[in-house]
Amino acid sequence: MIKISKLVRRILDDNQGRDVPVFRKIYEIGYLYVTRGFGPGYYFDAGLSRRGAPMTFKKGFYGHKLYEKRVSELNDPRYNKLPQNKLPEAALFKLLGIPAPRTFGHLCVRKGLDMHGLPLRTGADLERLLTREGVERFCAKETEGWNGRGFVAADVVRENGKPMLRLLGSGETVSCDVFVERYAQYAPHGNRILQEFIEQHPVMHALNPSSVNTIRMMVYQPEKGEARAFGAFARIGRSGTLVDNVGAGGMWTVADIQTGRLGPGRRPQVDVDYVVHPDHGAPIEGVMVPFWDEAKEVACRTLAAFPHTRYLGVDVAFTAQGPVIIEVNNKPDYIDFAILEIPSQVALND
Repeated sequence: MIKISKLVRRILDDNQGRDVPVFRKIYEIGYLYVTRGFGPGYYFDAGLSRRGAPMTFKKGFYGHKLYEKRVSELNDPRYNKLPQNKLPEAALFKLLGIPAPRTFGHLCVRKGLDMHGLPLRTGADLERLLTREGVERFCAKETEGWNGRGFVAADVVRENGKPMLRLLGSGETVSCDVFVERYAQYAPHGNRILQEFIEQHPVMHALNPSSVNTIRMMVYQPEKGEARAFGAFARIGRSGTLVDNVGAGGMWTVADIQTGRLGPGRRPQVDVDYVVHPDHGAPIEGVMVPFWDEAKEVACRTLAAFPHTRYLGVDVAFTAQGPVIIEVNNKPDYIDFAILEIPSQVALND
């Protein structure tokens, strides 16, 4: 929730002559809260305080309750868990030929199985898998995690002929037994999916080398006609972090849906445009995302993989060979539309 003192400053700020007058802001904030259900923070984040935007545009944004209602109409709630759990999601990708990271198995002390149907429940099981598949680097994600929560990655190193795991980020080296003890307990946040670690395209790597920097592609399927990608933004991690999620301190930058050209970086509650990365000076604005048309095509194909689902946020990473789908979200945060400055009511209707 936006703080009162910050709200007052934003209302009084003329934004170098770009904002509507103060009393107009107050009226619009109140009107949109009552009629659309979103508050002042969303009003400013979506750029609705600027001059020139008609009220019909501003009324086109759903508040939280209206958004939830529309999403439940588009995506049958009976199928919600399918894209929310990374195991069936990965299985669908493999079955339907959707490019995605290679999955090695489900690491869990009670129910773990690897890609060959063998147990993946102990350190010995993990050693066997890593040796058999020749894995050099992998990541482990909570099967139902979000915002990068619980993400770990490791390099496989050999000590006296025994595979050990050097954790990315901390540099700590642990045995497979210790890794399983830490990350594979059964509930609430223990069991994990093991996948190959994406070696990203040099353009995306340059944005921030320590994190895999992805594109959130918003895809909608009309009642009749072809699916379309109607908006996209990049997530960029901070120096030293492994994940790019905004909730973990990262930034976003809107991508032109036609060309893949990135705008300036932004951060929550910070009224600054980052033309370059604030930690290491890498360019952000003007960067052209590679394989852009291919990314839109595969994002729309991904939507077709999920039954009774007409709307997804598809997270896309980029390798030197092309786009790969990291995961999908069948109820992206309604804040995404404020980031994109695209009215949700318009985007999610035929």
